[in-house]
Amino acid sequence: MKKSHRNLIGFIITTNAIAICGFALLFILFTNGWTRYSSGYSESAFQSLPVGMAREAVIRKLGEPLGSHEVTAGVIRWYGPTGAYVDEIGALSVPSGDYTNAAIIQFDLDGQRVLPFNSFSGQSVDEVQAKLGKPIKEEVRRSVVFLHFTESRGDGSYKRRWIGFDPDNKLAEKESYFWRD
Repeated sequence: MKKSHRNLIGFIITTNAIAICGFALLFILFTNGWTRYSSGYSESAFQSLPVGMAREAVIRKLGEPLGSHEVTAGVIRWYGPTGAYVDEIGALSVPSGDYTNAAIIQFDLDGQRVLPFNSFSGQSVDEVQAKLGKPIKEEVRRSVVFLHFTESRGDGSYKRRWIGFDPDNKLAEKESYFWRD
């Protein structure tokens, strides 16, 4: 092989290695660099928290949260036409673009009556199904408050680590995914 070919191959390999390292660095910056964590937070501690753990014990393990918000406990049902799906963060996607028979509706904890803050307010599960069909997903949410152990530093995209507590201040659920804004 000629020296010029070896030099060209070496140049191509070196250039590709630099490009791969650059992309890896950008990936780390965009998935980790924009996340602010509460003081004392660790991913391993977050992952080890069991359902039913007391709120005070969670805070001792993870530190003081960065924020919180209250929610209403209930049964959430996603409705949509054929081909619709729910992604990992609970967003309803309808590839056809026709959202006529698509909705995310929260019912009371018994799952029988729609809660008052949406267009189907007060209707029964049977009335909603008569209009929208069977749900494509159903989830029971027992949390009434979420503590935020991460938040965005910049553009709104970050690693979301929230913990939901039931009315007895026991851990009911953990939210752990990359939030894109």
